[in-house]
Amino acid sequence: MTRQETRRTYRSRTALLSAIVGVMGVAPVAFAQRAAWPVDRDGRSLHDEYIGPSDWVPAFRDDVRRGRIPSGAGRLARIGPVAPGAPARGSPGCVTPAQIFPFEDSAGILLTNFSTDDLITLMADAAGALLAANGDNYDFVGYWLNFDPNHTIGAAFYLGIFNDVSGIGDPSGSGDPLFDFRSDLGLPTDKIQGWVMMWNVNSGFWQAGDGSGADFTRLALGQEFEHRFAMFLPNLLDGRRLQGDNGSCGRSAHWNWRVDGQGSAMEISNWIGSSPAVLSQSFVTFNTDIPGGVDSYTDLYLMGYVSPAEMDAGNSELRYMNNSSCAATYSGPISDFSSADIIAAAGPRVPDSSAAQKNFRTAWIMFHRPGDPPSAAELDKAVGILNQHQADWQLSTLGRGVMDDTIFDDCNCNGVPDADDIASGTSADVNGDGIPDECACPADIDGDGDADVADFFAFVAAFAAGDPVADVNGDGTIDVRDFFAFVTVFSVGCV
Repeated sequence: MTRQETRRTYRSRTALLSAIVGVMGVAPVAFAQRAAWPVDRDGRSLHDEYIGPSDWVPAFRDDVRRGRIPSGAGRLARIGPVAPGAPARGSPGCVTPAQIFPFEDSAGILLTNFSTDDLITLMADAAGALLAANGDNYDFVGYWLNFDPNHTIGAAFYLGIFNDVSGIGDPSGSGDPLFDFRSDLGLPTDKIQGWVMMWNVNSGFWQAGDGSGADFTRLALGQEFEHRFAMFLPNLLDGRRLQGDNGSCGRSAHWNWRVDGQGSAMEISNWIGSSPAVLSQSFVTFNTDIPGGVDSYTDLYLMGYVSPAEMDAGNSELRYMNNSSCAATYSGPISDFSSADIIAAAGPRVPDSSAAQKNFRTAWIMFHRPGDPPSAAELDKAVGILNQHQADWQLSTLGRGVMDDTIFDDCNCNGVPDADDIASGTSADVNGDGIPDECACPADIDGDGDADVADFFAFVAAFAAGDPVADVNGDGTIDVRDFFAFVTVFSVGCV
């Protein structure tokens, strides 16, 4: 199936939603009316795709107080101190099966009628084990299973733990948009911002690669990670609702399908023409302004990748179908809006695109039953999905951002941490920069993953100062031969 054919398939929201919920075993109305969503054993709604602090923190704290689940303080004491982390790198990692962290559901929690808090507790235990083994290096933790659980919470979900960004609306759902609930989970981290659950990797609608059969997988992953920043915007000052209405025009914490923004994983629609306007794409679709991209320019503004001016220039249209019921055609009034309208309603994004975090790292855990660790085929499928996710992130963010889906640095893709390769002598590291020499880019003086004019000036400064980094030929001295050696490697660049 071509991408154009896939998009035609996506035009029928009802058919696509019915197919998805049929796989999940949930009545179709669960996606249309929030009140009809299934509930856990405590009567709380099993939220579809975004679990904000107002959804989980009060009940979680109450269960801790009543002794139903362990306290965060107890978990923190068990884990103890972990190695401090490093900032996410400026280039994607090499995802191999060794990069998936297996974790046994030893008590079989996921095979029972578990509550939301039971699940969060298990996820916290797994994240704690990951941090204890590998240090505090991750902005997100992602989760797979290699089996069918008793039930699921949506097709996938993002759980919000930390937010330090203003001007994107209220991700908390409680009027406190800036929050930090890492201590409730008992995790020794000052980096983790949220968790993503993708459920059973063996599911038929999760597919690896970039073929048309993998479109939903790529878009679903894009949506879950974009939930770190979207879609929480308030109504515009004139009352136009930007979030879905939990009815015919989409879901809260996602774009309202009345919004014409050329499609995205966050469910911004693509309307064509006027009188009538035709709903060409809704639900999850690739963006037409960034071909193959899972984000729209408006999404990229909320994520901190583009400025308000770049958002407005990048959007070929940003319109609102004022009175639409989100049926296939609409002939009523249509209005435009821009970044200025969003800022007037939500305030400016802080930090703005010049200071926002651009590079992120996610560690992936796979839950398994006792005696049934992930198979090679299951790990390979996850690897294929995650390598594509890295590529999609880089393309969708206009080459300005990186999603590194690896637990450890492995530049030569041999499934062994670079530090271990160097320590064992498998790889040389003549300049002591912690990067095996077979992977190093000697022209990348500033360590940002490329060789550009900034590196040239950095080398000149290091050369003048006698800094060891200027010893390009590794002979222990800094002289004119290093200058000529640098010119040679600079002309080659990073490959």
